[in-house]
Amino acid sequence: GLATLGQRLNEGGYYMRTTLDPELQTAARVALMNGLEQYDRRHGWRGAWARVETADGWEAVAKKKTPPSERRDWRAALVTEASGGNVRIKVADGGATGSIVSQDVAWARAGKGLKSGDLIFVEPAQGGGFRLRQVPIVNGALVAMEPHSGRVLAMVGGYSFSLSSFNRATQAMRQPGSAFKPIVYATALENGYTPASIVMDSAITLKGARAGETWTPENYNRRYYGALTLRRGLELSRNAMTVRLAQSVGMTKISDLAVRMGVVKKMDKVLAMALGAGETTPFKLTAAYATFVNGGRRVEPHLIELVQDRNGETIFRADKRDCPRCDAGFNGDESPRIPPGGEQVMD
Repeated sequence: GLATLGQRLNEGGYYMRTTLDPELQTAARVALMNGLEQYDRRHGWRGAWARVETADGWEAVAKKKTPPSERRDWRAALVTEASGGNVRIKVADGGATGSIVSQDVAWARAGKGLKSGDLIFVEPAQGGGFRLRQVPIVNGALVAMEPHSGRVLAMVGGYSFSLSSFNRATQAMRQPGSAFKPIVYATALENGYTPASIVMDSAITLKGARAGETWTPENYNRRYYGALTLRRGLELSRNAMTVRLAQSVGMTKISDLAVRMGVVKKMDKVLAMALGAGETTPFKLTAAYATFVNGGRRVEPHLIELVQDRNGETIFRADKRDCPRCDAGFNGDESPRIPPGGEQVMD
């Protein structure tokens, strides 16, 4: 495998072919950045990222904080005037001046507001003026995988690689929450339940981790729906019902299936884990969901499809299927002859 090459992989002049699709990778990065910015915007304007008391030397201060390299149109700017619904700015590295568009002024006033001397990020707006921009404080990751082969078609590890090189798709251990529930229900189906089996969705109180404490898992809307089929319970993502199901099936079996599907290497066998209280990565969880698509067959997710040395010899191939005649050349048979006119059928 690739692990045996070690440092030679960087020094041996190897040719590597990845599974990433350039168009899908670009679309994934744009989708994640836009989604995080929209989410962050819904939670309000947090204010300027810096302030200066005088206009002298403000550009030197502005250069200490750069916008995401992926946002090439964003610029650092100084608020020169803020009165009522009018906010004037001056852009660094060029000195262009203009006004923040009215809808962004209103958005900022609903939050921390804008004052003269604020340093902010702006982007030229269509039709003139500037849009007010804010780097999100939330982050995320995206993994797009071809479920039948495990080929990773797109992977984005965060909002901006220039601001943080930490790959949240493969390195961030996070609680999967309700995304873990299908594994609980799959375990039940492996152990005698059917999609039509009935489980109660009702309040349940259990012993807590410490002596004298109790734990009462609640549904998101704090309502209970009584007797539900497994199918309906999963569709509605009912917490109380899932805990009752996990209690009946047994956390040992659920843990075993989670390990077999590659979600975790090991898992505490406590009922809170049935609601996704454990930790995994988006990469592992995506690979586990591919198992459902494949009718239970697990695939190994991979980013590198082929490695060849400088002589063209294949030293690694992710696809392990046999291809006995893949390297065959001309078979040596007599060259085909063109039959006389009238006997030819042209397609």
